[in-house]
Amino acid sequence: MARQGRKLRGVTTRPIQAAHIFQQVIQNCGQAFLWTVSIEYVPGKKDNMKRRQILKLFTAVAGWTVLAGSPLALLVRRSCAALRKRLLPADTDLGTLLFESPKYLDSRNLPLTPIDKFGTMGLSEHQVDLQRWQLTIGGAVARPSRFSYDQIIEMPVVSRDVLLICPGVFAYNARWRGISIWPLLEKAGVDRKTTYVDVGGPAGPDEKVQRLPLREVQTNKAFLAYAVNGKRLPEKHGFPLRAVAEGYVGAEWIKFIERIDAVITVPVPDEAEKMPLRFMFPE
Repeated sequence: MARQGRKLRGVTTRPIQAAHIFQQVIQNCGQAFLWTVSIEYVPGKKDNMKRRQILKLFTAVAGWTVLAGSPLALLVRRSCAALRKRLLPADTDLGTLLFESPKYLDSRNLPLTPIDKFGTMGLSEHQVDLQRWQLTIGGAVARPSRFSYDQIIEMPVVSRDVLLICPGVFAYNARWRGISIWPLLEKAGVDRKTTYVDVGGPAGPDEKVQRLPLREVQTNKAFLAYAVNGKRLPEKHGFPLRAVAEGYVGAEWIKFIERIDAVITVPVPDEAEKMPLRFMFPE
């Protein structure tokens, strides 16, 4: 369960999405139907073909509007999104990416940005006593667990080059080293109905939580980093752990992580999951 008072990012409920789809069905189909029935039918008149075509259009609008949230439609949209990724050349000026969505950028050719060139936003001063600090695994799990920093750095390593963009402020490409979230959840006996994972920072007035789809945790598109560019994660960048979330803007890469919670809720389509991102980067 999320702790009271936490700021939860990236969450949209299914009832809102369903209500929106239903509203679109009513509006689109209602207008098409009224237009159709207003056309007078006259035997033998050529314009009757237009009436039949409009009836077909009405049926198609209704069908595709309803199917917009189906699993097949979501799969098609995800595949198209992957195909739309733009491969960045090695000499790309990162300053030209400040108003682009990382979701649609392929950064494999970019060189690594030196750590002293990293920008920072949000909470950047938070001292941690490693002798007392622990990562808590909770939520929809059978065995809530805690892991020390020493235990974490001995776990199997995940290492990936991922581009971070803070819209309008800075962008940098780095090699992040850390651990996968999914094995931690498995060790804690994660509920099979889990659909999301909440990644939470330290409690307090600046506390933030990012909700991530489970599939992104299972595929390591989102993981926990304790090192960057071969060095221990600097304090101002989230030591001892920060989230690395490919395709998300920097504000959603939670720093100073203390808690991971498994969450059971009804999944929503991609556009609802990424609503903050789509708001900033309209297609």
